[in-house]
Amino acid sequence: MAFPGIKKGHGQDFNYYKELAVSWAQFGAPDGYTLVDGYGPDQIITFSTQGIVFTNETPSSVVEYSFNGTTVHGVLDGTLTSTTRTVMFNNRVVSLIWFRLKSGGPATVTTTAWGIR
Repeated sequence: MAFPGIKKGHGQDFNYYKELAVSWAQFGAPDGYTLVDGYGPDQIITFSTQGIVFTNETPSSVVEYSFNGTTVHGVLDGTLTSTTRTVMFNNRVVSLIWFRLKSGGPATVTTTAWGIR
């Protein structure tokens, strides 16, 4: 079924996906975005998020995440039976995200986010 006037890439995209290999033990990754203090976030989402999902794709690795680069706000335990392997937030605006290894590693973390505007 054709919809006249609708084209690929039409409108602004409020979706985000990134796969990140985490191999550092402190917030402020060596290849993160540089801020004034030199410790930039690992990911920057440039729109207001409606929902966000973090998943640790690596069994036996544990990754901590932060929304300000100093405080641990949660843990992603890669164990397949873990209840914190995947964490989802609804109705939460997130823009800056830091990750670091707590144990194991390196770990692959995927971030998926979406907005409604």
